Amino acid sequence: MRIFQRLEYGFTVFALFLYTSSILALVLSRGAVTQGETVNFNSSLILLIFSLTYLVIGILVICRWKKFLRSLRGEFVILPILAFAGLSYFWSDAPDVTLRRLVAITGTSLFGLYLGSRYSIRQQLHLLACSFGLIVLISLAFVIALPSYGISSGLHEGAWRGVFIHKNGLGISMVTSATVFGLLAVGEKERRWLYWMAFFTSVALMLMAQSGTAIVTLSVVLLALPVYRIFTLKGSLKITWSLLAMLTVLTIPIGLVWANPEQFLALIGEDATLTGRTTIWAIVIDTISQRPILGYGYEAFWRGLSGPSAVLYYVDQITAAHSHNGILELWTGLGFAGVVIFVSGLWLNFLRAITYLHSDTSAESYWPAAYLTTMVLVNIAESNILQYNELKWVLYAAVSISLAKWITARKDMARGHITDAGSTVNPI
Repeated sequence: MRIFQRLEYGFTVFALFLYTSSILALVLSRGAVTQGETVNFNSSLILLIFSLTYLVIGILVICRWKKFLRSLRGEFVILPILAFAGLSYFWSDAPDVTLRRLVAITGTSLFGLYLGSRYSIRQQLHLLACSFGLIVLISLAFVIALPSYGISSGLHEGAWRGVFIHKNGLGISMVTSATVFGLLAVGEKERRWLYWMAFFTSVALMLMAQSGTAIVTLSVVLLALPVYRIFTLKGSLKITWSLLAMLTVLTIPIGLVWANPEQFLALIGEDATLTGRTTIWAIVIDTISQRPILGYGYEAFWRGLSGPSAVLYYVDQITAAHSHNGILELWTGLGFAGVVIFVSGLWLNFLRAITYLHSDTSAESYWPAAYLTTMVLVNIAESNILQYNELKWVLYAAVSISLAKWITARKDMARGHITDAGSTVNPI
């Protein structure tokens, strides 16, 4: 049994590493220089590895099916949006594409749900630390020993990308890495020096990646953590202090950006169009208006010159691969209905995360709120909502089911105290 648990732990670390989309794409593309957003290479090996991963995840879920189903009792976030994506097959512009991608997003979501149902939040942080530790070390090795792979050339000359195909991949991954190592450094005395070293190395890699989205996201998350701390205070002044802190955190940076937008954009390596994103947004919004309620079907919009995305090329010679905004990307596939389902689930998760933080002041209790904040900020300029084979969606699913587990355990405990004084259920 102990050997099986070690193998299971090792597989989970490997899967987390795989879902970061690191190394394989970079190596198989031979360090391709990306002038646009699309790099063509033979991805059959990646598809094979992910297919085997789905199979193993399915076996692990079956092995623990009772615990898995119990954990799903309070899960009202991932399952509804996943089910709606499945229904979009019936109105999809490309049903065959939607069907294939539905298999992938189901496997991706299943891994996240398995991760959250199988491991506690503290254990999840340790698993992530192992995975991100590997990414940090290998990225440094690529930069030093294989600079043609580890450092961008062409359009993003000199920006570090480590084991990723694009500098933003490294930058955004290091936001989550820094958050994980920072929480572990604050919350655990053992190996604290190692966690702090990993935290500062993650920040350094993020800065060298010159990713504006990553820099802004980590800055806001670090500013938000003290605000979340106020939610753990007790007493009549808690709400007042929370509101004041929130207003301060939001007003100061917004005021500075409003007063000096050009300087701010230059500081994070962006221009007034956010590197062409605003142009893409305008065209995508116009295309969405043609099918606003249900969209074009899950993953059926971006098909180059074969699908609705062709309008970007014909209008402005743009060959983007996604909307560079999570909500717009979701809207293209699942319409306004899908956006409402997701936003409702996100709001529920935030409420649960703050409640969880209030009941447990340990360092790991900050993880759900911190990650949800990261998820929201990253999706302002990137597209990671309901994204298949993507770590950010895996972690969103894991956070969601972890919070659902905790809420259900609290309710069971309350019922236990009411109906049977000797029966209690321990929360996560």
